[in-house]
Amino acid sequence: GDSFRRGFDLFLSVPFDLLEHSFGINESGPPPKLLPGTRANLLGFSAGRFSPSSNVSSPNEFDAAVLEALKRFSTLTESNNGLFMYETQSELLNCWSSEIRQVFANHMLNGQDWFPCHDATQVLLQSTFGLVLSSSNYDQPNVPPSVGWGAQLMLSLATGAIPVMVGSSVLPFEEAVSSEMWSRAVLRIPRARMYELGAILESIPEHHRVEMRRQVCN
Repeated sequence: GDSFRRGFDLFLSVPFDLLEHSFGINESGPPPKLLPGTRANLLGFSAGRFSPSSNVSSPNEFDAAVLEALKRFSTLTESNNGLFMYETQSELLNCWSSEIRQVFANHMLNGQDWFPCHDATQVLLQSTFGLVLSSSNYDQPNVPPSVGWGAQLMLSLATGAIPVMVGSSVLPFEEAVSSEMWSRAVLRIPRARMYELGAILESIPEHHRVEMRRQVCN
């Protein structure tokens, strides 16, 4: 079937070797530095997707609410942010390199899913937190995340940008890694609190940021 069966299925994220070749992530290289806990940008995100307006389905409330909250976050927060979202054809040509298109062609060009741009690694290395966005379909508890969502999460973890997730997407390896363990390394924001995103991120103290990063860097 098409549904994700909790207790039976194991969600595997994007193979690391594909990220290594396409985004410059070195699995055998040194882990990201724990300090300083605060980087140049508070929140980072660089990804593209086909615009919902060009899709046969109508725009959904989940997308509208999240994107509107992110626009407010970008204008109201006093911190620097590296939020780059690409949706037009010309923007996507710059977002996805020919190598990324070749490797992930069957996955990233899928409906309205966000898929990391070629510069996502550089953006996240300069960011304290890394935004991980899903389409509305993957905010359902029994639907496994997309390859694009998995790539966003793994790039955030690999660069030491603390993942910030919106909603209730299925986390990788939930049958092996408890939700308590995940909560030490990622930050989950309920959709209803998206308008508080800036205040939530800025309220997390330096030592807590370092400890969250330590969970995946050691």
